[in-house]
Amino acid sequence: MDGSRTGAAVATAPAAGPPPLLAVRGIEKRFPDVHALKGVDFDVRAGGVHALVGENGAGRSTLMHLLAGVYQPDGGTITVDGAPVTIADERAAQRLGVGIDYQERSLFPLLTVAENIFAGRQPVNAWRIDRRRLGQEARSILDRLGLAIDPRTPLRCLSPTQQ
Repeated sequence: MDGSRTGAAVATAPAAGPPPLLAVRGIEKRFPDVHALKGVDFDVRAGGVHALVGENGAGRSTLMHLLAGVYQPDGGTITVDGAPVTIADERAAQRLGVGIDYQERSLFPLLTVAENIFAGRQPVNAWRIDRRRLGQEARSILDRLGLAIDPRTPLRCLSPTQQ
């Protein structure tokens, strides 16, 4: 993501006020044949709407994968609430409140709504999934979203829009 090479636009808010919720400074990422990100700076501030804009190959997805812990940066820093962080993996990113909602859905039609919501991060009790807590937490999320869907419903029973 090098604005001079790709035409990508990265907007950074003025430094006044509290530190950004999330900031990247000088982020670099190289792959064997491509220098995908070159010195990228980007701020995410509370109460704003943010856009990452650029043509195909500009590095938008690469930056998002770095923030979500899928890839590791080759240089630069990431801060959350002003403190430097290392996002070692997707779970670490989730603990920081960072995640990706992928454009292509990866759903499990044979699992329930609750199991899909918490796929890969189910609440556990001793050595197994805590099904009661799974249902309660899923219900809480569905309620906050205003969705009248039973979290025990198998996903295959829902319309594509409901999914």
